[in-house]
This record gives sequence, structure tokens and C-alpha cells, in this order.
Amino acid sequence: MFALTAASEVWGGVAFIVVPFDSSSGTPLPLFHDIVRAYDPDHVVTLELSLQAWEDLYPGHIKIEGAEDEESRLRLIRSAGIFHADLAAERARAQVAQWCSPLRAARLRRKSEDLEVLRRIRLERGDRVETGALAPAPQPAGAVLAAARHWRSDEALMAAMRVGIATTEPDPRPEPPGELLPWLVYSEQDNEHAEALKWGEGELGESPERWFTSNQRLMQVTRGMNFDAYAMVVGNTLSDYALALAYDRLMGQAMWLSTELAEDKDRLRRQVAPRVQTVLTRLESGAQHLVLTSASESDELLKALAESLQRSDLEVYFESNGQRVLLKDDQDTLQVRRPDLSTGLVSFVLDEHVGAEVSLPMATTSDGSLEAMIGLETPVPVNLIFSSSSGHIPYWYVDATLEHDRIPRGRDVPASALVVDDGPYPQVNLRSSRDGVSFSPRSMGFVPSNALFASRIGRPRLRRPSMLAWVEAMARVNGLGVRLSDAGRRAELVRSRIGSRQDLLDLMTPDHLAMFRSFAPRPRRPGPGERDPDVVVVGLDPYLTFAGIRSQLSGLGTTECLDLVDRLVASRLLRRGLVLGCEECARPSFLGAERLGQQYECPQCGATNSLVSSRWRRQSAEPTWFYDLYSNLRELVDKNGDVVLMAADHLRAGARAYADVPELEFLDQESGKPVAEIDVVACVDGDVVVVEAKSKGSFGSRRRKPQSSKLMRVATALRAQRILLATTADAWSETDVELFRDVSSQTGPASVEISVVAGLGSPTSSPPLS
Repeated sequence: MFALTAASEVWGGVAFIVVPFDSSSGTPLPLFHDIVRAYDPDHVVTLELSLQAWEDLYPGHIKIEGAEDEESRLRLIRSAGIFHADLAAERARAQVAQWCSPLRAARLRRKSEDLEVLRRIRLERGDRVETGALAPAPQPAGAVLAAARHWRSDEALMAAMRVGIATTEPDPRPEPPGELLPWLVYSEQDNEHAEALKWGEGELGESPERWFTSNQRLMQVTRGMNFDAYAMVVGNTLSDYALALAYDRLMGQAMWLSTELAEDKDRLRRQVAPRVQTVLTRLESGAQHLVLTSASESDELLKALAESLQRSDLEVYFESNGQRVLLKDDQDTLQVRRPDLSTGLVSFVLDEHVGAEVSLPMATTSDGSLEAMIGLETPVPVNLIFSSSSGHIPYWYVDATLEHDRIPRGRDVPASALVVDDGPYPQVNLRSSRDGVSFSPRSMGFVPSNALFASRIGRPRLRRPSMLAWVEAMARVNGLGVRLSDAGRRAELVRSRIGSRQDLLDLMTPDHLAMFRSFAPRPRRPGPGERDPDVVVVGLDPYLTFAGIRSQLSGLGTTECLDLVDRLVASRLLRRGLVLGCEECARPSFLGAERLGQQYECPQCGATNSLVSSRWRRQSAEPTWFYDLYSNLRELVDKNGDVVLMAADHLRAGARAYADVPELEFLDQESGKPVAEIDVVACVDGDVVVVEAKSKGSFGSRRRKPQSSKLMRVATALRAQRILLATTADAWSETDVELFRDVSSQTGPASVEISVVAGLGSPTSSPPLS
């Protein structure tokens, strides 16, 4: 109740969540790791209580030397202006901050908690909150719905989560009655029992305001479809209540039930089940779910509760298109599991500038990043949180999404990667958020005294880093350097000729691979009986005629083959030319069409030759065109680089949004020694995936353990959700997979999922195995 009281005094306090932690070790509950990541807070704070507030919570806990008796002890506590230092809470706060991307007071993040903008808020004597950088909430005008701080019943806790807590209470109100429970489950327009929550003078009206949102002009918005639209959390622990609070803020609707209430069949049947069945009916029409879960109770209790809520002794009807329809049980709509927080999450925002579009001229840098050429004009609310005459710095936050942004979001990338470096004075404090970029509009540059309001607002030049720039920034703050590996350099050179990375992946498909592989160097020269008229081997490098290329593209027709060859020639990945001998050295050489003439120079000895029939060894009456593959593409295929590209294409195939970088080498910044080579780092629908691709499907006993440690270090630095082991073989070594999963399980709540895909390049490769 103390935490919700503090949140009720802060502007936007309806969006707070609470993270439980172990008071002895300071370890936050691992269950909340994914919740915090999805919630994506601007600030992670502790609530510091005055000694008086701590005494109210834990009577007799504070010992004061020199106090003669209990009255003297309490008098000294009341007069002390000291706050209780909770070291365990500080440790938990620091760990939760590592899970997400809080707003920091510096562009170049170093591993220091002191760089965070806000680390604590203080609740003094239970009647006033010191919020630091946060704006105070305006006091409600007129009658609103609010819980009281002194309430302690189950209904009171549910109401506090739903409507907020009144921080001023001139006349103590009685605890809310049990008849309020149906309204707390689902209010609809039935406000008859809501009178028990009334605070202030006047009438509540048909749609009464909540203390949490009254006079704050906040609206609830959702991006995307949320298939889990309602959560019900059961249990008597603080973790259960905090879980319900978090789901309510993230999903838009959630409620908490004590274990006693969940086991009270009579109250469930009379007060809870009818409202839940109404909710199920409405969710069913939108193919959405009500999810039943708990942090402390067993699945058996949850399944029994689900049956109670779905089964009714009475026939329940509802109106649909003017007809009276009997409600049927639907087990698909009510499900016992954890909610899915991947899409459709809720945000509370000011009711201005929502969805506003701004055009920004952008320039492309050498690494593929986009940089705004002008500063973003910061939107300003009509009614400021602080008036311009107050002398206070303006307070509100801005969320900006750059269109077609496919890099990972919400990870703790340094702010320097998100804004154009335009001098020593940063325009604003900003961070990577789940929707793009979030920043405080307060100008961090030079602002003279008595400056006009417009001069106190920053206009940041935003930067959309490329995937490579994002990886470099994330690696840098974790003590790692990044550079293209030899294979990555070759892939980039090929990419630069064909177009984009997407074009390269489109090119390296199973239909084309046999043709590309036919250009790989031969292990030896073919003997007299092994020669193919459509393939000439010079040294160990093969050169193919169009007929030879056509034979390797069995899945394509002649016209499609011609189109592919023309495209490759235009992209300079294939060269058309002749294989000609030399009159002096007698050695054959491939000469591209650009080097041909009536007289040509032998590439090997420099002799001048005439273009006569004896030079093409009388293979035919006229010379036959041969094709040479670009050397970097030839080497890429020869070194199994095609396996890496097929793995990337496999990831891209099922993704709505995809971006990746070629093979990278990670180095230790201090020593400069190589740490690991990573075949692909990809962003797949917002998830970071680290790929290890091999043709054999095994590391071998000597490389297995060090390779798992290296990959896990890089995956942890990039906050990857998954490591994908990909191979063209029929399977990946199960010993490798089990070792990777064992190493991943030891990384804490942010364990990395290990999946496998085998048979790459075959007509039907296996889907990833979790």
C-alpha cells in the first residue's frame, strides 16, 4: 500500500509496476525479468521510507540507543528527519536496471548506476512524497474513485490496484463491502457498488474518474493486437499481487484473487463467475483469451478454479445482434498459463500528439545508419505539467518511432548510438525504448537564466543505427570490439555488387546453390576420361559454359536461367569470356570479354596473341563463351559461407521484420585478442538471434566447451534471446546441444534459448527445435 500511495502522488503513476525481491539477498524475483523487459520503464526506483513510515510498517523494528522508554523511542522517531537505508532494495534495483534500458544522464554509458537520471523516490511521513525529477500528480477536482491508505481487506487491495489511493483523507472511510467484488472483476457501467470507493464532493456520474488518472489527461493506447486481453492472478503472496498489478498495466485488464477467495465456492459462484463469463463472451468474439496464472499456487488449484469459473448452475444469456444467446463454456478462451507479452501491450500517454507524423530529411552513413539532418521538433502539451511561469524545468517524455526501423529495441544501447553527435552539449537525455526512442525534452545544452520557454526545449538529431552499428555499440559497453571477419568481408564485397543484404539472401537459395558450388576450386585436375565439354578447369578453377550452368539449375527453365545469368553478369558476379591458349607459353587462360580484341595479351606470360581458331584449341568452329564467378563469391562458397547465408535466409523466411549483419569477429577491447567469430547476428521480429552455422553439425569434443562459452558471452553482451545452431547435415550433435542448454541455464533469469535447424539447402529443412 505504501508503494501504491507513492505512485498515486506522481503524474502518470497509473503506469507504475512493483517488482518483489528477496529481502535477505536483494535478488529480484526471476519471474519478473521478462515482465520488466516488456514493460520497458523509463526509471527503476526504490521507495525510501522515513523512520516514521518504517515504524508504521514494522512496529518496534527500529531500535534507538538512549531512548528511556517506548514513548521516548516513538518521539525520537517522529522528530528524526532520517530515511531508512534498505541495502537489499538498492541491490535489487541495480539488478532490475540491468534487465532493461532506463533513462541515463550521459550519452556514453559506462557501467555505473550513478548515471541513471532517477534512482529513488521518498515517502516521508506517509502523507507526502518527494519525487525528485518526477512531476507531482494534480489533485482531483470533484468526486473520484479512490481507495484509502488504511484499508487492508482483499477488496481494498483490489480496489487500490484498479483506481489508486487517495493521499488525503479528511474523514476515514469504512472498508469496502464484499458486494464490491463483482464490480472489481468487471465494472461495465454498473457503478452501484462503486459508491463505496467515492472520494470527494459531488456525484460520480456514469463513467467516474479514477484517482490515478483524474485531471492528468492520460489515455490508454495499444499498439497491435493483444490476444491475451485479461489476466487473473491467484495467491496470497506479495509476488502474486505484484504480478496482477504488472499484468494490469501491460495488458490493460487484470485482477488479483486471494487463495481463500479462489477456494470459496459460494462467493465464486455468486460474485465472480457471472462477471468472468461476461468477460469470456466478449473476449471470444475477438478471439482473445483470459489467462489464469499464479506466482505461488499449484496448477491443480488453477485448473480447479478455471472449471469453477466456466461452469455455472444457471443458464446465462447475452444479447448478440438483437438475439438472446445462451452462453456456452469455452475452454479455449480461458487458459491456465503465463500471458503472452509479445504484442499488443498497453501504454498510458497524454491525449495530445498521439500518432503524429513528422517528416525528417535523413542522410545515410558509411555503415548504413540513417542520421537526421535537422533536429526533431519536440511536441509540447497545451497544458504543461509545470507552467512556463513556475521557473521549473518542463516535464514530460516523448516516444518517437522511426519508420521501417528493424534494429532491436528496448535494450541498453548507449544513447550515443541513437543521436547525432553535434558537439559536447547533448540536446536531450534519451534511451532505446520498446517503441523506438524515448527522451526527456529538457534541453541539456546551455540555457541562460530567464530564457524563453522554447529555448529550454531540446531538439535532438535522431540517428537510426544500422544493425552493424547497433552490434558495435552494444559490444563496446561490454568490453568487446567488433570487426568483419574474413568471411564477413567477402560476404560484404559480394553484397556490394548484388545490392542489399536481402538481395544477397535471395540469391543464395537452394535452387542456385548447385550452380555456385560448381565454380568451387577442384581438389585436382580432371583426367582424360573425366573431362566435361561444358567445364574447362584452368589450374584448379572451373569455368562453365551456359549449358554447364543450365545443367546445375535443374529447377529453372531456360528463360529463368538466362535472366539469372544476365543479372549476375550485370552485377559483375559473373564474367563472360573465352578460354584461350598462348602461342608462346601454351598455357590456357580465361579472358573476360572486356580484355578481348583481335590481338590479346596472355595473362600468364604477357605475350601478344592473335585471336585465331588455334587459340581455342579447335574445340569448335567458333569460340565458346565461358563464365567465371567473382573470386570472393567463389571463395565464400568454397569455405562453406553459403551455409551461413542459408541459415540467415531460414530465419528471414518466417519473419515479419528482419535485419542481420555478416560474419563478425569479436575482440577483447583491453588485450585485442579474438573472443569469438559469429556467423550471423540477426534481429527477427525484435528478438536478437546469434547463429552458428556449420556443414558438419558438430564442434567436436575439443572445441565444444570453449565454443559454447564464447557464443554465450557474445549472446549475453547483445542480450540475445536465442542461439541458433544451423547445419546442412541431417542433425546437430546432441552432445553439443545439451552442453549449450546447460551453459545457458546458468546465466540467470535471462537464459538464452537454444534451437537447432538441420538439413539446410534440402527441399524441406527441419524447423527450429527448441
